[in-house]
Amino acid sequence: MIKMLRKLFVILLLAALFAPLGCGKDEVVDLTRYRTVVIRVPADTYFGQRTPGDPGEASTLQIPSNLYFFTIYTPRNVQAATPLVSAFLIAQISSDSWTPVSDATGTVISYQRTVQLPLPDADEVTLYVVASHDPLADMETLVGQVRSGAVTLDEQAVSSLQLAPVQADGSSVSIADVYAGSGLLLTDENAVNETIVCYHVAAKFDVIYNLSDDFRAGGAFSAWHVKAFTLKNRIGKGFYFQPTANSYVAQEALPDYTFDPGPGNNFYGRFDLYIFQPSVMEFPWTVTLTDGTTERFLNGMSTATDVSTGYAAYFRLNLTINGIGSDTGNE
Repeated sequence: MIKMLRKLFVILLLAALFAPLGCGKDEVVDLTRYRTVVIRVPADTYFGQRTPGDPGEASTLQIPSNLYFFTIYTPRNVQAATPLVSAFLIAQISSDSWTPVSDATGTVISYQRTVQLPLPDADEVTLYVVASHDPLADMETLVGQVRSGAVTLDEQAVSSLQLAPVQADGSSVSIADVYAGSGLLLTDENAVNETIVCYHVAAKFDVIYNLSDDFRAGGAFSAWHVKAFTLKNRIGKGFYFQPTANSYVAQEALPDYTFDPGPGNNFYGRFDLYIFQPSVMEFPWTVTLTDGTTERFLNGMSTATDVSTGYAAYFRLNLTINGIGSDTGNE
């Protein structure tokens, strides 16, 4: 009897903490129902290439500390024109509560965490998950609005949610450390535990440039070297759950990103950054060259190569610079 009461207390406590609130007057939540789900995110995996810009130990990604959930469902005993949406979050998760998952070689390829979710009285639900190291102020606001009933979402609205590097309250988010995924769950508490795999919302973009032999000693441009490499048309927001919908037309742009090479990068350079991967990977760029007194500009448009692996979205732009352009860059 005591064990039964303890179990009931735990279930009621979980329901009180996480039960979706205010999602419509017709919503029916069975407080005795919950489900264990495994959330998995990719690790910062070492692939054997430690050159800066390659995925691997040169990068340091953060394990998520915040989980945001949206549950799409149709109640069993209620006539609903469209599925209902619930929302809740779990914040301030310690990094050591995630379990590393290794491949056959012992390399950590992902981390996973088991969570217990309150479920509505429905046969199945579609669960959307966002995992982030930094708190996502915009997402916290939205979850609160859904729970209070101030905002009503449908599945299309959830699947179309976007991440912004700068949130509405002015806080900054490391887009490298944000993951998202979704999956269908049966609500039977005796069902086999499901794993929701979350992937990077942003992708690592590796840029490599080389100068042709004309820039070497004795060449036509031997007095010139690269002063700056500017990458343009970075997408300002990225879809959490529809990365293939990212485009320059549909989403606002970020300011240009400029790489300022040191003395060791004047003739060969490499840099990387995390960006929202566009559906068409064509990037305009400007290379600024100087001979110490005069600047010249070389503009171009290049298509990046997709070198993604099973663990991470990753692509590369590899350029050879053959000239010094013009004084305006409008050649």
